[in-house]
Amino acid sequence: MYASKYANGNSKLEQGIKVQHQISLDLYERDEQLPSELNLEPGYSGPTSVDQRGNQNFTTINAVFYSPLSRGRTHITSTDHNARPAVDPAYWSHPIDVAMHVASLQVARKLLRTPPLQSIYIKEFEPGADVESDEEVEAYLKTVAKSDNHEVGTMAMMPEALGGVVDTKFRVYGLENVRVTDASVIPMPIGSHMESTVYMLGEKVRVIHH
Repeated sequence: MYASKYANGNSKLEQGIKVQHQISLDLYERDEQLPSELNLEPGYSGPTSVDQRGNQNFTTINAVFYSPLSRGRTHITSTDHNARPAVDPAYWSHPIDVAMHVASLQVARKLLRTPPLQSIYIKEFEPGADVESDEEVEAYLKTVAKSDNHEVGTMAMMPEALGGVVDTKFRVYGLENVRVTDASVIPMPIGSHMESTVYMLGEKVRVIHH
């Protein structure tokens, strides 16, 4: 159902999204690799301004959910190539994403209360001890969750039969002498930061076309 919704009438892309979803669901079943990254950071990196949080010492733990099932879309808004495209990231549009993100935050909270981190833990500032149930955590996350700016996939490297846009040599299907080499060719979110991955893509295309 969700693959059809995200494909917006493109039957090939619908099949491609189904394949991607299965890859992600298989990842969720693996014990050695979680679909979330828990970042422990010195200091405060939450949504509350400095004048509202007072003079305190903070440690922040962020739950970054990097294997979502939600799929957004982009589209041109004009024949003018300088015009901004329409972008709808559709965050949290798949219910599993919501459940996984909530679970990730709950694990992060438990981690802070477990040795050895427990030795530096005093109290929780946000969301606060009164926010306990998954439903309460979900309501909180809806007010503060944001992108980590790892957007990918608008020019996905996949078989054309699965809705792909470029082939394994970075060539755009149906066009001559047009190639794309940036994060847009990565077909689905990956468990990595984007910078080194994009460098690798640039090196790969250099080798292919050298």
